[in-house]
Amino acid sequence: MDERLSVHVLRFQEEAAVRGLAVDINNLGGQITALDEVAGQCVHHAESGNLLRIDGEYWRLANPVMQEFLVFHELGHCLLDRRHLDTKDSSGVCVSMMHSGLGSCRNAYSETTREQYLDELFNSENTGL
Repeated sequence: MDERLSVHVLRFQEEAAVRGLAVDINNLGGQITALDEVAGQCVHHAESGNLLRIDGEYWRLANPVMQEFLVFHELGHCLLDRRHLDTKDSSGVCVSMMHSGLGSCRNAYSETTREQYLDELFNSENTGL
């Protein structure tokens, strides 16, 4: 696991636990590498565990809040079995951090909105757990 990602992975596990979910990060790998067309992805491997991949250029340019957002979004795929959810509120703001990023709603993840987005992310009714 790349050290730059591990702090976010551990925080993800802690935030899940606060909300009553246990997530296993033991078989998760993570790397910052060059990716084409996406900022991050979860590569599913049944035998060796899932691999979190983050684009190096995105990582270099993103602030810490957006780095967390991307890691948590991808871990939503890897560890919670979440799919994209592009539902928006009446103002066009994404209701979930699991949105596809294709512009169908406006991302509002910030230090101010973080808790509501994490509550939605870890809501057991939304996960595959």
